[in-house]
Amino acid sequence: SNTDLSITRIRTDETRPYRGVAVAIGTNPLGSSIDPYLGAAHGAADSMRRLAACGAFPIAALQLLNFGNPEDFRQISEFAESVRGISDGCRIWGVPILSDTVSFYNSSPLGSALPTPALAMCGILPRYEKRCSPAFRRKGDKILWVGSPELSVKASEF
Repeated sequence: SNTDLSITRIRTDETRPYRGVAVAIGTNPLGSSIDPYLGAAHGAADSMRRLAACGAFPIAALQLLNFGNPEDFRQISEFAESVRGISDGCRIWGVPILSDTVSFYNSSPLGSALPTPALAMCGILPRYEKRCSPAFRRKGDKILWVGSPELSVKASEF
């Protein structure tokens, strides 16, 4: 959804305005099942976009990796490519990955769950009162598209 963002107001001392700490979560399980590398890289880009949309600057990230059976070649390959996609995405913006959580053997009697690489990215909002919301407000809100849509909306909700 477009609301996977949280902002907390903090005050460092009485003479400065409030600052904020923003946390954004980005993931695209469907996109990751189609192309694990790009799906994970887009998850990193989505976290970055959510932070930028509210006015925050990224400072750190946390990987949340949920995959199927690591003994299955296809599934462990999805895991490896997803890790590479998140790493490359964070390296581009110079955001360190401080921690990770990995969960394997996520399946049901119907089969394995979709590969779900997620990234929680933390950022600093210099002036809390100047924050923006990344969410659409009303049904029918307009989207301004910059760039070529066929390169960036694969398996997205848009």
